[in-house]
Amino acid sequence: MLKNNRLLFGNHLAIVIMNHPFFTSFKNTLNYILAWALVTLVHAFVLWQLYNLEWSIVLVDSLVTYTMFGIMGLAVWFPIMYINIENKSVPELIIEHIAVAFILVALWFYFSDNLLRYIFKNDAYNAILDTFIGWRLFIGLLLYFNITLTYYVIVYYENFKEKIIGEAKLQSLIKEAELNYLKAQINPHFLFNSLNSVSSLTVSDPEKASEMITKLSEYLRYSLAAGKREISPFFNELNNVEAYLDIEKIRFGRKLNFNPQVDAECMQGKIPALILQPIIENAVKHGVSESLVPVEIKLDCRKFNNLLDISISNTYDPGAPLNKGTGLGIDSVKNRLLLIYDRDDLVRISKKNNEFNVRIFIPQ
Repeated sequence: MLKNNRLLFGNHLAIVIMNHPFFTSFKNTLNYILAWALVTLVHAFVLWQLYNLEWSIVLVDSLVTYTMFGIMGLAVWFPIMYINIENKSVPELIIEHIAVAFILVALWFYFSDNLLRYIFKNDAYNAILDTFIGWRLFIGLLLYFNITLTYYVIVYYENFKEKIIGEAKLQSLIKEAELNYLKAQINPHFLFNSLNSVSSLTVSDPEKASEMITKLSEYLRYSLAAGKREISPFFNELNNVEAYLDIEKIRFGRKLNFNPQVDAECMQGKIPALILQPIIENAVKHGVSESLVPVEIKLDCRKFNNLLDISISNTYDPGAPLNKGTGLGIDSVKNRLLLIYDRDDLVRISKKNNEFNVRIFIPQ
């Protein structure tokens, strides 16, 4: 039992030490050593200037003094790490740090002073040490509070960084959930319309109903696969649009005409998965289904300035009854592009000469 407790304590101590900010990376360790090396050289230079001592003496004095303080200064991290400053008042923190400072500085002074007297055994040097006691204690307190301040800056920086990372992860999860929600709205909307059409065709034209079910299953197979990824090649999305319109042509016949004009550069472009389908569905719903005359749906794509410029337009019968709809299709496209690219200028809508046009720009 005692052996297990020792093992657990040893493992816990190793974890605590490895979490020390000056041991988390070689760079931090090196910076800590270099900072104390600078303090050591400054101290040695001051002693040399004030007392005209030999360089060997001032260097040994400085090395012993600040190597010891540097080692003891590492221990200051542990009370700071375990003291919850949010539950402490300012006076309590000040009192606690003053107490720790006096204990640490007293221990440092006692051991460093005795070690230096033992090394040199020189009356003249010991006399200098005696005159320098007050300054050593003052320097020790000053160094303690500088180390403490450095540790608190590190703690606040790490907490701030964790907060930023946490907020970024939360925003990413929210964004992913919103995108999944918007994509989930597409397939049911189309599926309900298609099932209604199949229901009608089973009575009027069973063969077309069977063909429509086959094409519908192929279309949904692609949509389910595409729904799991955010970005898809343009040519895959174009093929999916054509599959969708093949299904609708069974219902509308010659009244529906599709005319794609796509530059070769667009074919390998990347666009959000299923981003075209709501716009095409909107064109069928508001252009074809309410028209008494043939309607042409055009899809044009060209690439410029690292953008895919995709234009989807449909003619409509101005004398046909107005189907207001819910606006879900266009809104879902706008919202998805805003979430993915963080831009609200990627969709343009226009009406001119009995033609409705939706133009979207996809950054590459």
